Amino acid sequence: MGKAAFFDVERVQFEKSLTFVKALQSLKAGHAFLDNYNTLREKFKSAQNIMDSINLLQVQLGIDDQRTLYAISKWHQRQNILGESTTISALPEYVNLCKEAKKSEKIRDSSKTHLMTVHGSKGLEFDEVFIIGAVQGIFPNGDNLEEERRLFYVAITRAKEYLNISRPLNIMGYNGDMATTKQSQFVAEFLN
Repeated sequence: MGKAAFFDVERVQFEKSLTFVKALQSLKAGHAFLDNYNTLREKFKSAQNIMDSINLLQVQLGIDDQRTLYAISKWHQRQNILGESTTISALPEYVNLCKEAKKSEKIRDSSKTHLMTVHGSKGLEFDEVFIIGAVQGIFPNGDNLEEERRLFYVAITRAKEYLNISRPLNIMGYNGDMATTKQSQFVAEFLN
């Protein structure tokens, strides 16, 4: 149904004070549209999974959006691997969950605590940041001192207002013995 037919439906709807569907039924173009809609709806009901439904949409409506089809295909694979539903009704629930996850990524609630690695904090800022385990031999662990120095810098620059760096006084070693800790060399390098 093209734009002109759509405007005809609107005109009839307002002239005769009809619902949209009743106005649609009163026009020849509307009958064809409703027939296609009802056929598609019945096919959706009988579709076994989302991929069948997507294939129907592609054929019936001429959809050729490869990114959307790829994303839905990946979702279908994920659902199958997890043993979850792949019906048409499961997709909107998944899309809503993704939208909520994106909202929470964008809008950080200040009443929540975010526990993350230094790598995960890149590009983010927080009013308060707590760096735990600033112990020589742990942060840095000695593998790549320059990379760990850069990571420590990333960690301390995430704080907008308050930075707390802590370490335990003693830790239990792999053999079960308690050992006294030394403060990470990075604390002195960056904060003195």
